[in-house]
Order: sequence, then structure tokens, then C-alpha cells
Amino acid sequence: MRIDLTVAAIYPEIDLSLEGGVTAFTSLLDALSHSKLCDGGWFTATPSEEGDASFIDPLQDAPAAAKWFAKREEMILDGRPRVGPRNIYAAGPRPQGPSAPPPEADRYKAEFSWDSGWGTSGLALEFYAPHPNYGIDAAMVLEVIDKIIAWRRPQHVAARPAAYHRDHHPLDRQREQLGWVGWVPFEIGVEDIPEAATLQLMHGGTGVIGQHAFWRADDATAVANAQALDLRLNSLGVLPTSVELTRGDWGQGG
Repeated sequence: MRIDLTVAAIYPEIDLSLEGGVTAFTSLLDALSHSKLCDGGWFTATPSEEGDASFIDPLQDAPAAAKWFAKREEMILDGRPRVGPRNIYAAGPRPQGPSAPPPEADRYKAEFSWDSGWGTSGLALEFYAPHPNYGIDAAMVLEVIDKIIAWRRPQHVAARPAAYHRDHHPLDRQREQLGWVGWVPFEIGVEDIPEAATLQLMHGGTGVIGQHAFWRADDATAVANAQALDLRLNSLGVLPTSVELTRGDWGQGG
């Protein structure tokens, strides 16, 4: 079964070299490997031409991954100055043979983008299939979010089907949402948000579960529940706008 789920974390500006970014990213990948949803390991595809299925295990050889991303950046820029954030990635599970699997076989993929001077930095962790043994539920997603926050404190984290974010956002498009599972950098009491199924204080903020079971954006009841949760969170003043995120201090004092 294929699913549509994105866990998105938004950070203040991050000032790292490319090598430093790869080192930081691999430490996150290692932490995520100890979660149920990402326990299959990681690989970074390193194609130099069409049809090239070569790859690197970034946890086993971070220097090689850094060299690949430097080479990739050179190929993309082709002598032009860089005018945007850097972007690095890895997917899983790790292949068992000599060739990387096709993208449609990926169960999860992480992308980290950052660069001082280009506004907010971000992490996107996309899930394309449930775990073959455990399936997927909100508690497993919150475990992933916990490891993301422990790695580097974000300003906001949301996990939801991309189609919900695209088609069912109940607020102004400049304002973030939460959707299914997420984290806000403020402590919220259970009496403040009856629409939540579970609240968990964590990392100086609150993990929020709207519904325990995974749902698709074509589930009208689940979408309505997610919208009610987002509207309540917005009424509490804990969902930031893009202006507040770009400023970089949203919830950072918590």
C-alpha cells in the first residue's frame, strides 16, 4: 500500500558548510534509524548520468556523501554562483544488493535544506508506505518527531498528507497548519484543545496527535477533524505565519 505523508520541520536560518550540513544530517539519519518507521537504514542515490543506480550509505561513509553533494552542486550550478539554499537527501530502506532500488520502491525519504541568508531552513521526511511489520499510526510518527526535535530545535513541526496541505488547508495560506500529528513550541493543556486525541509535553513544547489512525485526504470525516484541530490551534495562537517563521524567533525561547 502506498501512502501520502509528509513530516515537515521548519528551522531558523542555519549557517553550515556543505560538509557540516552532511555531518549534521547523518547524525539525524542515525537517530531516525532507531525509530520504528525508519528502521530500514538509509542510502543516498549518486547518479552521474541517466540510468546510473550507484549509491552511498551516508551512515557508513559520510565523507563520501559530502563529496557527492559537492559534485552534485557543481553539476547543477555549472559555473554559476549559487543563489538558493543547499539541499541534501537520503532514502530508505538501505538496498541489500549492489544497486539502488527505483524511487517507487522507497518507503521513506528525508531532505534537508539550509543556508544562512535565505530565510528559514527545513527538513521534509516523506513516507510512501507503512512499515511492513508495524504499519503506521500517530504514536510512531510522534516518535519520529521526537527524534527530529532532539536533533535540532525547530520552530514548528507538522505531519499530514500532502493532499490535505494542498487541498484542505482551513486557514490563510501564509499560516502553518498541523493536520494529523505535530509539535508546537509552547505548552498546551488538555483543557485548551478538546479536538486533540493526545497531547504530550516534550522538548519545552507540546506534541499533538489529532487522530490515532493514519488517514487519507479523501476521508471526509478525518479531514473535518483535522481542520477543527487546526482551527483550534490557530485560536490559541500557536500556529505561526511565514513572516514569523522568517523572523526566526518563533517559540525559540521555550
